[in-house]
Amino acid sequence: MAENKKRNGKSFFMKKGYSKSGKEFTDGALKMFVKKPYGSNDVFTTRDVMLNGETQKVGNVVGSVFVDEYAVKALKYNLNLNTDIPADVYVNVRLTFWGKKAELFEKWKINEGDLVMFFCSSFSFTTFAKKDGTTGYQIEGNVYEWDVVKKNKQTETSSTADNGDMDAVAESDFNAMGFTECEDDGDLPF
Repeated sequence: MAENKKRNGKSFFMKKGYSKSGKEFTDGALKMFVKKPYGSNDVFTTRDVMLNGETQKVGNVVGSVFVDEYAVKALKYNLNLNTDIPADVYVNVRLTFWGKKAELFEKWKINEGDLVMFFCSSFSFTTFAKKDGTTGYQIEGNVYEWDVVKKNKQTETSSTADNGDMDAVAESDFNAMGFTECEDDGDLPF
């Protein structure tokens, strides 16, 4: 059991909160190794959806996280779960990126096996029936930020040529996020 706790590290960093309208929600961070979804050649899958009459890009990344007894208790508390989750199982994770976040993440060229810390809002939990008849568990969340913790050594050398200059990508995208320039007539306090 000590080996499993060590393997799990700290994969979940969640907290409960309340919106201004009084609705309870859970947000935080999740650290995981990303993988290719079944039947896909890419780690990050995107599609265009129609939302309020506008086309918006939506992206998904998946992975799985090993949960021990401590992680199960934390999940049950933070997500108000009435479901029994066994310890020492893998929980599937499906994270969603919306709009500009999806476009920016796509440029980062994340590879299978990369360890990424995702900062998310609106975590939710679902169960599903696996093909073998057992119960599977899945956590879903909306990503608002991320940080690559460690690149997979096997793909690191092959992906560096594709990644290009990430500082330039980040700089160009962060400058185009809808901020307008303002004139400084000397009356601004900064």
